[in-house]
Amino acid sequence: MVIDHMNGPMITLQFRGPTGEVGRLCQAVVSDLVRRESIKPATLIHVTQDSLTASCQADMLAHFPVSRA
Repeated sequence: MVIDHMNGPMITLQFRGPTGEVGRLCQAVVSDLVRRESIKPATLIHVTQDSLTASCQADMLAHFPVSRA
């Protein structure tokens, strides 16, 4: 878990395995989380099957936080 003092905590999960399986698993986790926790629009949830993209996006969000205004 990473804590950004402007936007609060950020949790990242990584799954490894066959591309199709990982994509389905990530979508299922996100869908269930949104449904069960009533995620609000200000919460950013992103699913990618590319670990480099995920790492770059996490780094970008940590350095250039998304405005919640």
